[in-house]
Amino acid sequence: MPVIDSDESFSVVTDDITAGLGDIFEPLDSRSVTVAEAFRDTERISNSEITAVPWSYQCRHTGNFYGVFPTGRSLEIQGVTFVDNRDGRTLLHRYVDWAGVFAQLGMSVSGRVSVTEEEYAFGRERLGMPSG
Repeated sequence: MPVIDSDESFSVVTDDITAGLGDIFEPLDSRSVTVAEAFRDTERISNSEITAVPWSYQCRHTGNFYGVFPTGRSLEIQGVTFVDNRDGRTLLHRYVDWAGVFAQLGMSVSGRVSVTEEEYAFGRERLGMPSG
């Protein structure tokens, strides 16, 4: 089974980020993806089969994102990608701090579940609250 070293993992992750996010968040330049600052001077986290690559991506919002038309704003997207080399093939598991992206675009996320009037009345009844 081929083992991908940390430098190669970072290259694979860089390509994945720019390919996966680039249509909506265009890279600012050829060095837009960097290892997260806290990890720059340390060895990457790896057990030779799975490598964790924490990253940040300097980009510009140039595509439609959840109904938000391109703003042209510069953003710093942060995340971590796990490069999984088990079973003789490379799989990438990318996790993005989407709440950070929303905040930089001026969006907010509501934790309240949307309910119909019937569902609301049912919930109030179940909790013993007067209908109102």
